[in-house]
Amino acid sequence: MAEPDFDRMTNDEVVAWFQQTDSLAPVIRSMAATPASGTAPETPMVLVSTRLPVELVKHRDRLGEQAASRRSDVIRDALTRYVYIRAGST
Repeated sequence: MAEPDFDRMTNDEVVAWFQQTDSLAPVIRSMAATPASGTAPETPMVLVSTRLPVELVKHRDRLGEQAASRRSDVIRDALTRYVYIRAGST
């Protein structure tokens, strides 16, 4: 059986995979101590948890699947643009 490609799977496919699997070995093998690029991020990061409307997240995920982009990357980019635009208007 081929190992799952979590980066290409939809959220529903990932959930279904976890519900059907007997072994987490593919997940453990896919883990890395550093980002995919193999280098540490240049900018220190802080984990921020926030609540967003369900429909907004669903819409973002649909767009993200088409562009093969991660949810965190899109939200980070949108927030960065917003902050820089607001900072420039003051």
